[in-house]
Order: sequence, then structure tokens, then C-alpha cells
Amino acid sequence: MKIFRLVNAELRKIFLRPTIFIMVALLVLCSFISLLAFNPDKRSTDSTINAEGSTVSAIYNNFMQSTPSTSYTTKLDLDNKLESALQYNYSFTQADNTLIELKNIAGENQTAQRDYHNLEIALENAVRPAGRPESICFQQANTSLKTFHTSLSATIIAFGNLKNSNRYYLTQTKFDEINEKLKKLDSAVVVYTTIQTKKVYENVLNSIRQYEFDKMMTNFIKDIQEIKIESTTYEQLKENYYTPAKSILGNEHDENSIMGKIQNYYLEHATEGGQKYRETFIELLSDYKAYVNMSCDNLNCALKLKIAEGISDRTMQSYLGYNDFNKLTISSQLKKNAYMIENNINPRTTLEAINFGVNSGEETNAWDFICFSMNITVLLIIVFCVIICSKIIAGEQAGGTMKMLAIRPYTRNKILGGKLLATMFFSMIFVTFSFLVSFGIGWAFFGLPNQMMIGVFNGSKVIFSHPILFCLFLILSLFLKVFIYVSIATMISVLFRSYTGSSMVSFAIVIITLILNGVLGTKYYFKYFPMANFDIYKYFTSMQTASGFKAIFSSPQIIDTSFTFTFIYAIIMLVILNGISFLAFNKKDIA
Repeated sequence: MKIFRLVNAELRKIFLRPTIFIMVALLVLCSFISLLAFNPDKRSTDSTINAEGSTVSAIYNNFMQSTPSTSYTTKLDLDNKLESALQYNYSFTQADNTLIELKNIAGENQTAQRDYHNLEIALENAVRPAGRPESICFQQANTSLKTFHTSLSATIIAFGNLKNSNRYYLTQTKFDEINEKLKKLDSAVVVYTTIQTKKVYENVLNSIRQYEFDKMMTNFIKDIQEIKIESTTYEQLKENYYTPAKSILGNEHDENSIMGKIQNYYLEHATEGGQKYRETFIELLSDYKAYVNMSCDNLNCALKLKIAEGISDRTMQSYLGYNDFNKLTISSQLKKNAYMIENNINPRTTLEAINFGVNSGEETNAWDFICFSMNITVLLIIVFCVIICSKIIAGEQAGGTMKMLAIRPYTRNKILGGKLLATMFFSMIFVTFSFLVSFGIGWAFFGLPNQMMIGVFNGSKVIFSHPILFCLFLILSLFLKVFIYVSIATMISVLFRSYTGSSMVSFAIVIITLILNGVLGTKYYFKYFPMANFDIYKYFTSMQTASGFKAIFSSPQIIDTSFTFTFIYAIIMLVILNGISFLAFNKKDIA
């Protein structure tokens, strides 16, 4: 077909240029530079054990002691952690004491409101004595101010405690509104130790009335909704996520449980003091901690999903204590952990899906570097593609080469299609080459662990496979990302006659995309921006976002979105960008 002859011709032009060797060298150099910048964060599921003892027996005795220790990890500490997680879930079946305390202080007909009403009467009498002795009225006003100030201070403290609780569907905006009014009211309630004038008491009366303390607190307490779960829901969570954990952890008499393995190893090697024996034993203890951590995460994640049923992420994030709520990340964590517990997969010897700037295992490995390096080098590949698009479209048009091509028996659609496909093939070749270079460097410096990798696709489908499969997902995602930039560069090159102008605009878009990704990446509305939907690999990862400068290059998981939304958005972008390119190229004068 003619279009493939055009693609072949364009690829020959690209790869026969001397600059291709410079591009290859720069790509390899960029991979080595990324090695220098490679400093991944530890994965969040760290299960390192603090153990002390010169022999296996000593380590065992310290681990099994009946009192908590600040020097080393004990079984009691870990068991208490798991029980605390279960108790935390149970607490959501009970009324929260924070609101009860506020009701007892500032609820309807309670101390603070009674003191407020008494203060209003006392100040009214001070302003309008109506035959009563003024000195007595003034003194009563001072006494009432002091009394209400005391109960108001208690109200402010009790109300402030709500901020540290996640037991209410209370928005930060509503909390700040009431808190600000209480503070202003506190400033208005001046405690006088001497008699004041009528005008002073009148000003105080007018000041406190504008806040309507009694009405404000009554309505707030009436409207606030406490987060609770049914007892049957708690029992279900316990059965699904606590009972299986206890079964795997087991006890000393269950040989198949973790505790049984610890006990057996201790009995067989109690007197051994060699490093190999101690390290092996500590590994078993670390397994115990890993399953405890995973089970605690499960209880926490399951509870969050239960209380957020039917509520959007954006709404949940507006509530106190849930500012980082994201159903997709929580569901992914829960699905992954539940799968590992159900299939008795050791979390310590299992890699999590590779993620930019974050370790997939307890130690850094080649797969972590591959993900890091490719996300860096793909930016260089995008720059190469921008240069090529500008050169073979805007550059050829400005140089007159395009006119010579147009008089041949090729339609304009085939001419532009050939150049577009050639650039895309070039990008695919370089992305693949980038993977091979990163793989070689990663293998040489970090080694390839013989471990399986686990990830969750779109918060629902668990993928437990060899790490190479996740690398394939990453490569396909980078293909799509580069294709979008190629389409953008092609459209701009068609619209501009100048090679320099089209290149500068394309480069500006790349830079703006990086900046917006770092600044707006966590905002809910960012999902409607085109650049938020360039990366689909984030739907395969554990969703732990890298910290520091690395966050600029990673793609945070935006709330209230999904793989389907992102993928369809990306396809629509490709259709629109290329549609504009072909339409403009067909109507453009290339003479």
C-alpha cells in the first residue's frame, strides 16, 4: 500500500540522519543520569522487626515477653495493634463521646445555653434597670459575664475536639464557620471586675446577640450526623478481615500457622547464635508483623468503604478526618491484601506493582529502576518526537519539500498519515530501546529478584504475575502517552508554517503539562484537564504517590475517576487532535 511506502520512506529519512546517533547517545546518557537521581521512597508496607538477642532463644524470649518494650518488637505489641484495629471498627457501632460532651455542655437547656440566657437578661437589666438599683444590675451583669465566659470556654474546647474526630459527616467549612463565630463571641464576652457604664453593657449585649449562641448550637447539634455502622456490619467486617488473619497468625500449637513456624524454629535452634540462624528467625518474626499490618489495613480500608457507601470521594474529602479519601486507592489496597491473605501469599516476599519513585519490595530492585528511568527518559523521547514532527511537517513545508511530495500521486491524507505513523513507529522503537537500556542498567546495579508482583487493576481486579507483565503495562501506557504528544505536535506543526514556532509551542505544552501535574494533580477538577489523562498505568499500581520532586513526574490518582474515564478521554483526545490535523492539512496551502 502507498501509505506504508510513505511510512517506510519517512522512517528511512529519520533513521538515516546523523542526529539519530545523538538521540541514541542522549537517551543512554539520560538513563545513566536517572541512575544518579534514583532514590526511591520505602514502600508503605514496611514490616521490619526490631529484635535483640545473641541467640535464637534470647530473641524468642524478648519477642514473647508479656510486657511492651520500647527497645524491640514484641508479640504483645503486634497483637495489641490488631486488637486495637478491631476495637476501632467496633467503636463505630457506639455513640461517640465527643458529641455527647458537647451536648452536655452546650446543648438545648444545658449549662452554656442557660448561662447565655441569664447573661442576656442580666445585660438587659443593666441597660434598662426599670426601677431596680443600677449598681446591683451592673454587678449581676459582671457576674453573668464571668459565668457565661467559663461555660463558653468549655464549649469551645468541646467543639474543638470534633476536629480530631472522624466520627461525623462534618465538613471543614462548617466547622470553621462555627469555630470562628465561637471565637468572636468569646472576644465579645469581656469579663469586667469593676462596674461599667450602661453604654458598655449595651455594646456587649448587641455584640453577643448577633451570634445567636443558643440557636447556633441547638441547630448544629441537631443537624450534625454521626458516622455509625450496624452491629451486623461490624460482625461481617470481623468475619471477613479479622478471623482469617487470626487463623494465619495462629498459635504455638498450630504447625501450619506463622506462630507455629516460629515455635518450631525456636525449639530446633534455640541455642544457636550464628548470624544465619538469627536472621532466619527474625525473618519469621517479620512475617508475623507483616500479616498483622496487612490485617489492620484491611479492617481500616473495609470500614472506610462501608461508611462511604453512596458518597462521592469529593464529598468524603470535605469531611473532617477524610481529606485524603480515595475509594479507588482504598479498594485497591483492600483487594490486594485480602487476596494475599486468602491465598496465603507472604507480603514480605511479594513485590507490589512498580510505581514511580517508590520501592516495590523491601529492597530496591531493577524493576523499580526501570519504572523510574523510563518515566524520565520518555520525556526526552517526547522532545525527540516534537523535533521530528516539526521537521518533517512544518520544516518541510517551509523548505518547499512538502510541495514536491504533494505533486506525486499521493492524497494529502496519506502524506500526513505516513508522517504521523512514521513518528509513532519511531517513538515505539525508542520507548522499547529505553526499556532495554533501563533493564540492563537496573539488572547490573540492583539485580533482579526472583519474586512475583501483585497489583490491582482499576481497584477491582487483582493481578498476581511476573514483574515483566507490569513492565509491559507500563510500556503500553507510555506508548499512549507519547502518541498523544505526537498528535499534539503534529497538529501544531500543521497549523504553523515555521519549524521554530511549532517546536516552541509544542515544548511549552510539555512544560505546562509537567507543572500542572505537580500543582493540580490532587485536585478533583484536574481529571477534566487533558494532561490528567495521559497516563493509564496508574490504574495498575498500589497508588502510593512518590514524594518531593518525584511527584512532578508521577501521575497521582485523582478522586472520582476510573480507568474507563481516562482511557475514553485519551482516545477522544487522539481522535480530535488528529482530526484537526487532517482537516487543516487538507485545506492548507502548501505551495
